[in-house]
Amino acid sequence: MLIHEGPERLTDPAAAAGAQLPPALDRPGGRLDGRFHLPDRPALADFGDDLIRIFMRILDKLEQKTAEISSLQNDLSGKISRAIEKREQLTEKMEALKKEIKQEKEQWQIDSFQKALQNARIDYNLKLIQLLLGYITGLTHKIVYLQNGNEILDFFLQQVRDDLLMIKTLNNLEIDKLIAQINSVLDEFIPEIGEPIFDVDDIPLEDTEKIWNEIVN
Repeated sequence: MLIHEGPERLTDPAAAAGAQLPPALDRPGGRLDGRFHLPDRPALADFGDDLIRIFMRILDKLEQKTAEISSLQNDLSGKISRAIEKREQLTEKMEALKKEIKQEKEQWQIDSFQKALQNARIDYNLKLIQLLLGYITGLTHKIVYLQNGNEILDFFLQQVRDDLLMIKTLNNLEIDKLIAQINSVLDEFIPEIGEPIFDVDDIPLEDTEKIWNEIVN
C-alpha cells in the first residue's frame, strides 16, 4: 500500500497532508521568491571574436541548468511541506490514541500488558499506534532525504553563480564536469516528484508490548 498525495480525505491511519520548508537562503546570489538571480551577462566586447561563440554556449548551458535546478527545488519544497504536515497530523492522531489507552487503563484498573490485550479499545489503539509510528518513521526518512537534496541543489546554484562571475577564465572541460554533476543530482531527485511519499508496506513495526510500556510508564 502506498501513501499518495492529494486533497481527498482518508479515514485510515495513513490519512495525512503536507507543512512549511525553511525559506530560501539569504546569501548573496541565492534564491529570492523561488527564483535564482544570475549576474548580468558580460559584454561581448570583452571577448575576442573567436571566443564569443564559446562563451555564449557556456552561458547558455549554465543558465539552462540554473533554471532546471530552481524548478526542481520548488517541486521538492512543496513535497517536503506536504510530508511534514502529514507527519504532524499522524502524530496528533497517535497522541489522541495514547490518551484513550491511559483512560481505559485507569477506568478498568488494567495493570499488565496481557490484561490490556483483553480490552478491545486498548488492543485496537495499540495496533493503530504501531502503524502510525511506522508511517511517521517513513515520512521522517523521506523528509530528511529530500531536504538533503535541496541543500545539494543550493550548493550547485551557488557554484553556477560563482562560475558565471569567473566566466572569462572557464573552459568547456570545467563546465562539462559541473553540468555532469548537476545532471546526476537532477536525475536522482526529479523522479521523486511523481512518487508516493513512501511505501507503507515497507515500514518497521514496533512491538505493541513495547508501545504499551512506553505509554503507561
